[in-house]
Amino acid sequence: MNGSLFGTPAKVHLDQSELAKLARAAEFDGRRVDPTIFGSLMEEILGHDRRWELGAHYMHEVDINEDRPADDN
Repeated sequence: MNGSLFGTPAKVHLDQSELAKLARAAEFDGRRVDPTIFGSLMEEILGHDRRWELGAHYMHEVDINEDRPADDN
């Protein structure tokens, strides 16, 4: 995502316990995550009005492939 979503980052105070949990989460193998989840997350984070303002809409790969003309080759 680009634009101003992270234009003014929030300052977050984490205690030692929270930092340890964050470090442990950072070790997670993200290759096992279905990438389509990020489209849904983006829509939820932005909210309806901001999505409309940006023209940002997640379209699932299955829907994209249904709208694509068949390859004649």
